[in-house]
Amino acid sequence: MDARTIVTGAALGFSVAVACADPHPSTLNQKCFADENCDAGQQCEKQAGADAGFCREEDTAFDSTSSGAAGGDTMIGTSGGVGPTPGSTGATSEPTAAETTTEVPGTDTTSDDDTGGGSDSVGSDSTGGEQSCDGVPSPDRVSFGEPNTLPVDANSQGLALGDLDGDGTLDFAVTSLGTDTVRTFLGDGLGNFAPAETSLAGPTPSEIALGAIADATVDAVIVQSDNTVRRAQGTGDGGFINAQAVGSTDTAIALVDINGDDVLDLLGNDGELTVALGTPVGETFGTTIGYPSGVVGSGELTVADFDGNGAADVAIAGSIRFAVMLGNGAGTFVAEPPFILPGQVADIASGDFDADDQADVVVVTQGGGTDAARVYWGGGDGTLSADEVLGTQTGPQYVRVADLDADGDDDIAVMHTGGALGISLSNGDGTFAPQQSFPCGDNNNMRGLVLGDLNGDCALDAASVSATGDVVCVWLSN
Repeated sequence: MDARTIVTGAALGFSVAVACADPHPSTLNQKCFADENCDAGQQCEKQAGADAGFCREEDTAFDSTSSGAAGGDTMIGTSGGVGPTPGSTGATSEPTAAETTTEVPGTDTTSDDDTGGGSDSVGSDSTGGEQSCDGVPSPDRVSFGEPNTLPVDANSQGLALGDLDGDGTLDFAVTSLGTDTVRTFLGDGLGNFAPAETSLAGPTPSEIALGAIADATVDAVIVQSDNTVRRAQGTGDGGFINAQAVGSTDTAIALVDINGDDVLDLLGNDGELTVALGTPVGETFGTTIGYPSGVVGSGELTVADFDGNGAADVAIAGSIRFAVMLGNGAGTFVAEPPFILPGQVADIASGDFDADDQADVVVVTQGGGTDAARVYWGGGDGTLSADEVLGTQTGPQYVRVADLDADGDDDIAVMHTGGALGISLSNGDGTFAPQQSFPCGDNNNMRGLVLGDLNGDCALDAASVSATGDVVCVWLSN
């Protein structure tokens, strides 16, 4: 079956990949709950006592009471799977119908770092969170209901998404400047979240990234205002322990396996690209090495395979510049000449917007009348061509990439400081529909943006945290 993979930037440090069935597949041999889930001439064959089964031709279906019913031992949504291997497009092979899988391929940095869709799903990294879901989203449309709000601690600065308790559903981790803590909220897979654990995060925590560094339990790395980066190991029940300093960076952080050893590495942006290779013993990191980028000032980053060699590359942004840094698969990088932008870079992400299987880049800029999302087209050889300028509202701050409307090409989600979620749907030909806006009441001063299937319907939802409203705004797709 032709599968698609949506890689979304999970706010502040990790990405979520959602693997769903093709929007218009045959239902034969696919998961079902009742006969009406199957095409004409098929029936939903289930083992005795099972809630779900598989669509079979009516004249060949097994007796559901037979111990040899096909698919009886098929795993649906195994939690904690490893992300795509370097060089893959991130698409999983033969997923069950409408199966959602969260993975962390790469970076979502700092206030965002993201390994957009398409060919940028390189490196492996896992946050768990696989879950099965009913149905598939409707192609070429996207809408969200009125956002729900989840109260959080004062002056929250970082938001990340991952399966923190290993139950196959996505959870939140939120850092707070007001309490110097990271607080977790466990999801029930239906779009609801309950407070779980509160852990000390060190003084003045800001950005947070999640990933299972060397085992199946999701861990956290957190940036503090003095630029110290701390790693906290996940307990598997929604908490964190054994926090320790593992490096330093100004802003962006990302967890991604850049050298193919199945251990997540730590990337940062100090104006140069900082790399600390992960070590399985103690789930910590080696010495930080900096690679010149040609970018002035610290900022954001995104991971993708820009030159098609199967190794993770990085696009790094700061001040009014961004540059592609090509990786060799062993953890070292060389910068291409930087691009100069007309405004201050707020964030950067990557994905395939024109369905050519080449990683493209989107940069959001603000200030001086330059508020916009700017798309640069990837050539597949490490080069990028002239930008397509997309209108945004005032103050675009975070950008994420995913196939939000299930049409096979990536779309752009932008969080604005004023509190509105903006969605620009790709037409698949290098053009985009006008941005749609979804506000969150009077909440503003937003921090981060995460995308993931929060309620098990195989459509991507969105969330961002308000530093002044002290709530997480949750937009559930309808």
